[in-house]
Amino acid sequence: MKSFDQITVREILAVAISSEEEDGRPYADFVEGLREDHPNTAQVFSEIAAEEDVHRHALIDLYSSKCGNHNTAYKTARHSRLRAQKEALAGSPAGH
Repeated sequence: MKSFDQITVREILAVAISSEEEDGRPYADFVEGLREDHPNTAQVFSEIAAEEDVHRHALIDLYSSKCGNHNTAYKTARHSRLRAQKEALAGSPAGH
């Protein structure tokens, strides 16, 4: 693992983009589950999901302005997080 002073701006932004993407996903799932029986509550979660998407797009724009349009670091950060989540689930009772 890198120490904080070894982490690049590209890597920090990539992780931030990945985090915003992950943060918005549960809200979108809530919308789908609540839409039919609780449309007002679903609307609230829809607005929260949209706000997370605004954050993600702002970070993508910042990433592009600082690092160019190459999103390799973002994809790498996302895949690393997904791999870590899979490994954690495989080792948990829910993963068996």
